[in-house]
Amino acid sequence: MNRTAPKRSDDATAALAAMSGQTSTEAPDSESPRILALDPSEQPPRCRVLVVDDNVDSARSMAMLLQLEGYEVECAFDGEEALARAESHQPHAVILDLGLPLLNGYEVARRLRETPALSRIGPLLLIALSGYGRERDRARAAEAGFDLHLTKPADPNEVLQVLARHRDRSV
Repeated sequence: MNRTAPKRSDDATAALAAMSGQTSTEAPDSESPRILALDPSEQPPRCRVLVVDDNVDSARSMAMLLQLEGYEVECAFDGEEALARAESHQPHAVILDLGLPLLNGYEVARRLRETPALSRIGPLLLIALSGYGRERDRARAAEAGFDLHLTKPADPNEVLQVLARHRDRSV
């Protein structure tokens, strides 16, 4: 396959700005990180991702970034909704906040790992994305079944790289 150089995505950059707290009216400075997007004709097969965060703006910003990069994304805003969306959406990956209402992220992760229907589509990648970043939080996340623990604010490029590696192995 003849690959062309990635193009800069202004929409992805706007999503990154929203995630980092910049308002959309602020012009990015030359030091702001830019996200590179592939030419749409070179997009890989669709990978389904569930983003779960009780901060609606954070969840939607992450979802927008992932959609711009070719992922099929659903959002949930509490633990119970996350379990219901996971069953209907059948995600390949879940980006999950830990401090959720109704069911915390640790319990959601445990239940997702115990859901047989999710294992039929291939390995489920569970990413904790939380303000809880102490060593005991990371250990507790690992015990609950998370594959990776990222502390907010996470580098969007790191999230994209992790998802791309998982997508390449499972889709």
